[in-house]
Amino acid sequence: MDHTALTVVIGLVAGYICGSIPFGFLIAKYFKGVDIREKGSGNIGATNAWRTLGPAAGLGVFILDVLKGWVPTYLAVKGLYPYDQLAAGCGAILGHTFCPFLKFKGGRGVATGLGFCISMVPMASLGAFVIWVVALMAFRWVSLASCLGAIGLPLLAMTIARAPASTHPYHLFLIVPAAVFVVAKHKANFTRLMNGTEPKVHMPWIKKG
Repeated sequence: MDHTALTVVIGLVAGYICGSIPFGFLIAKYFKGVDIREKGSGNIGATNAWRTLGPAAGLGVFILDVLKGWVPTYLAVKGLYPYDQLAAGCGAILGHTFCPFLKFKGGRGVATGLGFCISMVPMASLGAFVIWVVALMAFRWVSLASCLGAIGLPLLAMTIARAPASTHPYHLFLIVPAAVFVVAKHKANFTRLMNGTEPKVHMPWIKKG
């Protein structure tokens, strides 16, 4: 195995291990005493944590899930090949969505994918995050906001928020499939949106009733 292939494998495995840390499950279990898989949608991501455990837990899970994607990808930047970074980011997303500690089930990869993209195309990632926030504030459907942000990311990376010269163009070959993957993982959410049964996230400043 040559050096390029070896570093790609190392990046993929390291990213997968980092991404597979189920922060949503751990926070719910050890700080709230519940199994988050048995609450709400059963998802271990930030959205279900916000709905079932509260805003503080949801925000904590979101930040940690973003870091799962950012840390291995950022460390891989120091590698000699752009493929190392792609492998680390891909591994982190796969680790989060197919967690080996939870019978290969996990989240939808939105926050982890955002962390992966921040290290490669920070301005485009910031723009996608703004799209997510605006859509969430407007509609309060996290699923819809996540899909709009995912779709916006590659468009921003290719147009108004062009990647810096230090970013390899091959990054787009993973950003686009990652966006498609995120949207595909929300298939059940789209069905609920069509049926009018998709739950909206509660904002602390909005009174229930």
